[in-house]
Amino acid sequence: MFSSASTSVPHSAPQQDDAAHAADDRVQGQEDRSEAGLDREPEPSASQVTMVEVTLLGDLVRILGETKTQQRLLLEEQRLANAHRAALVRAQEDSVRQQAALVQQQKLATAAAIRAELRTYNSVSSYWKPLPLMNGDPLPADVQFPSDPWQLKHMTGSVNLRTV
Repeated sequence: MFSSASTSVPHSAPQQDDAAHAADDRVQGQEDRSEAGLDREPEPSASQVTMVEVTLLGDLVRILGETKTQQRLLLEEQRLANAHRAALVRAQEDSVRQQAALVQQQKLATAAAIRAELRTYNSVSSYWKPLPLMNGDPLPADVQFPSDPWQLKHMTGSVNLRTV
């Protein structure tokens, strides 16, 4: 270290040069050893494992155990959710079948009402309207429906007149 000339005793130049060379040699020696890998501490043996490393390994094992437990819980929740979805799908399928049955019943009831109205109309009219089928579907185009009792006579050979 350099000091000002007014407050300290001046050092001789050769002593300063020797101290500077010694410091430079120490720094150079440390750099050479670190480049050669001589300053590294050797790997610890199994008996030299520190308490910090043991604690870290214990924490790692605990965290992995908790992760495994969480994964099991998530898997169980997913299984329950899948079972719930399957039950909902089955319930929806049952609902669709019930609705289809109700639609079919409604179609039959509507067809019966229409047939009853048309029978009433046909019994008092001189021109008959074709009756729908029992399931509510219209009469196919290739099926002839008699338009009056005389056409029915030509179709069957006899006249069936109903009286009200």
